[in-house]
Amino acid sequence: MRQTRAEQAYSWDKEARTYLPVIDPGSAEGIPLFLRGPIPWQWIIRASELLGKALVVGLCLWRLKCATKKNAILLSNVELEPFGVDRAAKSRAFAALERAGLISIERHRGRWSMVTLLELSVIKHSCARR
Repeated sequence: MRQTRAEQAYSWDKEARTYLPVIDPGSAEGIPLFLRGPIPWQWIIRASELLGKALVVGLCLWRLKCATKKNAILLSNVELEPFGVDRAAKSRAFAALERAGLISIERHRGRWSMVTLLELSVIKHSCARR
């Protein structure tokens, strides 16, 4: 069961001099449960065009990238449980995101795949007034 914003627990951080959300002990790697950007809009649009749970998996990857500040990410199955994504769906989503050029994957037998999010070249649209 997910908490609403009003139910979210906060604690005072003396160094930051602000309230910070309490980390869910059940979350993978003890990373706070929120999505932070910036996430390229074209990346989201391209991922939303893919079938299955590719967008959800992609957003989980972005969450981990921004929270850990690392380019190479290990995405556990526990991370995806709240979204109903099992291992097979995760694998299909990885394949779809990789084919779309949104991620690169370094696969290791018997271990989690190392995923790197790829930046899209900025597509410039003309905004000329007619």
